[in-house]
Amino acid sequence: MERYKKTLKTRIALFRIVILLNVILSVTLRLLDNKGKIPNAVRNITDFQTGFMLGLAIVSLFILIKYCKLLKNERMLREAYLKETDERMILIRSKAGMPALLITSVIMIFAGIIAGYFNIIVFYSLLAAGVCQLLLGVCLKFYYMHKL
Repeated sequence: MERYKKTLKTRIALFRIVILLNVILSVTLRLLDNKGKIPNAVRNITDFQTGFMLGLAIVSLFILIKYCKLLKNERMLREAYLKETDERMILIRSKAGMPALLITSVIMIFAGIIAGYFNIIVFYSLLAAGVCQLLLGVCLKFYYMHKL
């Protein structure tokens, strides 16, 4: 259980870093936007980027709060540990390709945001592909949850 507590503390530190980076990037984008350095041709990409970062920060904040509550309550910590190490759910996640599918989808979305400054069609294509991959992973996870 101590190893799981250490894992949670590491995750808390990573989520704090994510939130801090999102705040820094959001402030930087807002300052550049106020100075007029962002051209109108890529304004929709910066708007998407701002919304995406805000959503990521909010989700990170909720998960951070959840993990902090887990560390304070031993019973909830034990339940979360059992849920995370449940062999059936581990099998379902692996059959659905969850770790790899999630990582590649997020990379595609970030690549789309960066490529959008150069070509808007690439932005929409990578964004659509990443979202479709995420939806596919969720559908596979639900399918295997009912099948297994």
